[in-house]
Amino acid sequence: MKEVFYISGGDIFRAVSGGKPEAFSSEAVKKYKRNVREIEKKKEWKSKNENSPFMGGMFLLAGGEENQFAGVTSVCLSGEKLIYSANLGTVGGLYTKDIAQKDDPESYIIRKEGIKIHEIGYSQTAKKIAASVSEDSIDKHIAVFSEDGSSFDILTEGDSVDAWPAFSQDNPDIIYYASAGLSFDERGNYKGAGKYEIIRLNLSTGELGEVLSDEKYDFIKPAEKDGKLYCIRRGKTPDSSALTPGDILLMPVKLLKAVGGFLNFFTQRYSGESMTGKTAGANPTKIQKKSDKELFIEGNLINAEKTMRENASSGEKFPGVAPKSWELVSINENGAVEVIKKGVLDYCIGDGYIIYSNGKHIVLKDINGETSICGADIALSVRAAE
Repeated sequence: MKEVFYISGGDIFRAVSGGKPEAFSSEAVKKYKRNVREIEKKKEWKSKNENSPFMGGMFLLAGGEENQFAGVTSVCLSGEKLIYSANLGTVGGLYTKDIAQKDDPESYIIRKEGIKIHEIGYSQTAKKIAASVSEDSIDKHIAVFSEDGSSFDILTEGDSVDAWPAFSQDNPDIIYYASAGLSFDERGNYKGAGKYEIIRLNLSTGELGEVLSDEKYDFIKPAEKDGKLYCIRRGKTPDSSALTPGDILLMPVKLLKAVGGFLNFFTQRYSGESMTGKTAGANPTKIQKKSDKELFIEGNLINAEKTMRENASSGEKFPGVAPKSWELVSINENGAVEVIKKGVLDYCIGDGYIIYSNGKHIVLKDINGETSICGADIALSVRAAE
């Protein structure tokens, strides 16, 4: 029986095959939101006085952090423990919680002011956590934390963003991640992000190299198991492209190859955060809602209603909101590409099975075919326990 943990809307949920998902909430996130609401309530009278000096930016800042983002960003499993990252206003942290003790408070591995922790990966063998981190910048870089929180090192740098780090299941000294270079004009204003490519980093030797790149596709969310590299291959659409052909020509080649991370350009655009200079704003959210029909997922604007209708009409047993062009693929040692499933937001790999989310269903795929584990509302960061 498969037990699945996933993130939806900044909250953790747990589901077992055939069961209904239940909240597996972070007490740290809940407490933070309660405190923000209390602060807003206490200062509410100030907003009602038109002559109050607390009107405007200072008052908005009191509750602004929750509006920017307060929630869980990624989740991993370590035996009987859940490891997850969460950003609470200006504080980023890594936390751990006993799976069997749902209502007990979590313990923190690290909490740090002025840092945001995005996607994470975990190595049971090395007892290390890899994370995509950012400070007050649109850059995102790969850091490695010890499981006890005693130390961490930021390993990459440059005008680029690294995302979705994953330890190789075959060699814990190897980390894979997705990387895209950033482009700026002569005044230092941000212009856009390039294509995602897959990078491999050897922690023991420091060797760094490009593994997978193609001008026609983004390659995101890598994982390695049994000698195969897995990832989501995604074609660019007019709505999701952050760069014009002219921008690409002006972007230095080194930026396209740079060690770094990924910026969600359209998240910045639609969230209203500043696009000036290298300031990123405080919102690392992967999902924003534009309307009842539109969803903004992983840097792409999707018409959810239309996409679900198209997926259903194509014969999908469990239609979701992920476009067919978002393909879970595997690449063997000879470079041969196999499309495993179309319409995938996130996935995890086990022995003889794959579990994936298409935004509306979490599905188990094995030799017996496909079985829905549960329905879900835009499930991201899917991880499974036996």
